Amino acid sequence: MNKKAINALHMLVITLTIALCSCKDNSTLLPSVTGAAYEILVVIDKDDWKSSGGKAIYEMLDMSVPMLPQSEPMFKISRVEHSEFSAMLKPVRNILIVSIDEQKFTTTKLHYYNSRWARGQAVAQITSNNSDSLSTFVKTHQDAINNYFCEAERRRLQQYFSSSHNQNAEQMATEQFGININIPAFLKLTKQGQDFLWISNGDLDVRQDIVIYSVPYTNKSQWDINNILSTRDSIMKINMPGSVKGSYMGIEREVMPPISQAMQINGYYCVETRGLWEMKNGDIMGGPFICHTRLDEINNKLITIEGFVFAPSREKRNLIRHLEALIYATTMPQENNTVVITAK
Repeated sequence: MNKKAINALHMLVITLTIALCSCKDNSTLLPSVTGAAYEILVVIDKDDWKSSGGKAIYEMLDMSVPMLPQSEPMFKISRVEHSEFSAMLKPVRNILIVSIDEQKFTTTKLHYYNSRWARGQAVAQITSNNSDSLSTFVKTHQDAINNYFCEAERRRLQQYFSSSHNQNAEQMATEQFGININIPAFLKLTKQGQDFLWISNGDLDVRQDIVIYSVPYTNKSQWDINNILSTRDSIMKINMPGSVKGSYMGIEREVMPPISQAMQINGYYCVETRGLWEMKNGDIMGGPFICHTRLDEINNKLITIEGFVFAPSREKRNLIRHLEALIYATTMPQENNTVVITAK
């Protein structure tokens, strides 16, 4: 083979390599996202922002996060005109682009774009023919739109926490319950009980805690929210007593009753419960909690993973969402093909 043919072959290999790499993952060439967690940039012109459709978008993004003791919005909102949406703003982590034009559009449509201008970015684009149509559409789909951005933030948190581990706590959870859960290093304190594990950051001002416990699974009624809460109360009485005799971490049921919903996690059934906890018969303490109750199919047990926060006089939205990200990423024994080793 002559030199000219060899050079041509080299160029062909290089070209194919570049093509294959670009087809495999273009996102690796993108910059990192910018901005703080749960901030969103709305790209919409001033007149449209003041219209009924713009007001619906603002109300959607500004709605209160459910089951927090004080009202906190879903997102911190910033707005720019389409003409101001420059290259400097395109890497923002969460972007909602809204265009209203009766000449260009005949109806209202929504499109999602992951990693459009930055790695891990969440972009939603809504186009509409008029403001009233936009308003109706947003009110109908507001939960789905908010969930899209919240799930993107959850994935970012999961990735961030995966770089720092409390390996001892993770091993305890695996040995005792057969689950895989990522415990960040800042959750450094542990306490183990009978079918119970508590992990905490131990901070006196801003407490973040994870508790994991299991009970035998005997019948479908155990999935009912009242039974889930009753089981929680009985377990907390034993394992999380307060400083005053007879006090424990109970559920606030009167002012803001807990809510629950059934969902699928990795294709498996789960009941998610959100509410407020309070110290019963003791100190004035409380805060938000979220828990997932799931079935351990290998060992026929119900496993609950709960995150709760105690942070008086502090905003709690991001704190509880930190724990929520860890809970959502937890996998059950059947997903891990794990048999539980009972801890001593």
